[in-house]
Amino acid sequence: MNADSISSRLNRNGADLGVKVDEVLKRTDDLFDKVEKSPARSAVARAAEPAQLMQDIEAIAKKVSNDYESVLGYPNTAKSVSQAVRTFRSSLDSMS
Repeated sequence: MNADSISSRLNRNGADLGVKVDEVLKRTDDLFDKVEKSPARSAVARAAEPAQLMQDIEAIAKKVSNDYESVLGYPNTAKSVSQAVRTFRSSLDSMS
C-alpha cells in the first residue's frame, strides 16, 4: 500500500467517522425528544433533570472531543485507520 492510498483511505475513514458522530448526536437528540414527550414523567423528576442532562451531554462531548484529538494525533498509516475505527467503536459501545 502506498502513501497516497493510505492517505486516501484515512481521509475516507475520517469522513465516515464524522458521519458516525453525526449519527450518534442525532440519536441522542431523538432520545431526548422521546424522553421529553413521555407522559410518564413526573414533575419531581423534571426538576433535577436539566442538571443531569447537562452532565451527560458534557460527558459525551468530552469523550467525542478526546477521541477526535486522539485520532488527529495518529500517524498517516493503514494501522492508524484501523486504530481510529477501534477507538470510535469503543466510544460508541461505552455510550450505549
